[in-house]
Amino acid sequence: MKNFLLYPFWVAIQEIKKDKERIKISKQSGSNLNLYPFIKMSYMFLLIISIMYIAILYLIIGGIFVYPLAFIALIPTGLTTWIFTLIYTKVFPKTKENYLKRKGFYNNN
Repeated sequence: MKNFLLYPFWVAIQEIKKDKERIKISKQSGSNLNLYPFIKMSYMFLLIISIMYIAILYLIIGGIFVYPLAFIALIPTGLTTWIFTLIYTKVFPKTKENYLKRKGFYNNN
């Protein structure tokens, strides 16, 4: 369960590390590679997914102690979190891959 909940954070942190390493390598080779928008998007994803997790936690605590109908709001919030994570892990890497291929800097790892 812990791995399932921490997976979005782990993926974003790994992407940031890879992008920073690619920037270092591109500066050494003298090519013009701009990955800063991708890094900013990863940081935005970390912020948004943190807010969504806090909202889910708030709805669970509020549903238990204050207002039981708050559990109904868990469905769209959880679904939105899942869809947002799915987009970040499936669509976003393809966009970055296409950019790196166009710049001639793509490798499979």
